[in-house]
Amino acid sequence: MVGALEIVAEPSLNVHAEMTEHIVESCEDEFGKCLRIWNEHHLRHEFAHAWDKIPPRKFFFGLLPDGDATIKHNVPKMNDTWVKSVNETYFAPKGYYLSLFVWHWSNATGKSETVIPMMRFHSHRSHEQNAEC
Repeated sequence: MVGALEIVAEPSLNVHAEMTEHIVESCEDEFGKCLRIWNEHHLRHEFAHAWDKIPPRKFFFGLLPDGDATIKHNVPKMNDTWVKSVNETYFAPKGYYLSLFVWHWSNATGKSETVIPMMRFHSHRSHEQNAEC
């Protein structure tokens, strides 16, 4: 992995908000190349549109959206469809690929869980060479 974009999930899921960049140290150049592909093809907008096509999960008799359940449900669907298509079309020809990941963690007491979707950027070269970048 050369970097990731964190999708806003707190206080509520917002796939249209600016995403937070997470750069793997020493992989800045590789991550920059991935972000150029991401930006040149307006993939942030495409991602949000594809995500919005999947109905959100709801609770309380189907009246209220459940952000965590929606994230856990949508990530595998997006990886099988939109992410796969984007990889084949834009990233694989350049030696990169995306993966959407559910990052979740609990606080020290273990009573609450935070669920955050992350768009991860990978380099085929680093994977093949088993190196960081």
